[in-house]
Amino acid sequence: MRVGLALALALLSLSWCARARAAEPKRNAISWEPFALLSRGMLIQYERLVLPELSLVGGVGARFGARDDFASQTWVLKAEGRWWLKEKRGMTGPYLALGSVAARTSLESRRQNRSLGAYWQVEETARFGYRFVVFGLQEVTPSVGLSVIHEFDERGLLAPVTRGTMGFNLTVGWLF
Repeated sequence: MRVGLALALALLSLSWCARARAAEPKRNAISWEPFALLSRGMLIQYERLVLPELSLVGGVGARFGARDDFASQTWVLKAEGRWWLKEKRGMTGPYLALGSVAARTSLESRRQNRSLGAYWQVEETARFGYRFVVFGLQEVTPSVGLSVIHEFDERGLLAPVTRGTMGFNLTVGWLF
């Protein structure tokens, strides 16, 4: 009888501690973009809550898109600020974000064994997203946004291009 009562009290106190810990907002997140896999790439990002309503995101990525007779490498740096619309919930729920991505892509001909050049892409984005949290740890964050993309040749031989686009993004990761 005493052992059963002790076990029940221990389980009750553990669940109370877990509930209290889940109530405090998580301040860090590590996530990745699963859609990057479709273009033979990967982007991983770290997010930190710096104020009750503001978090900063930094990320790095790589993509190896060309195939057969060509090889390409794209290296990506990402920075983003997120303003959380529900102050007391930490990094969960709806947010507005402003971000920038810089990427360098180089292309090679495998047959001719030579470089075909490289170009830079700089993207500014304004987006709206919503972070869902499962089991108090797993995060799923879809977002939609408007972007302005600037592309220019590294050697200056081609005319620079600027275009606007609308995009959808998804990250999956962990809060801690």
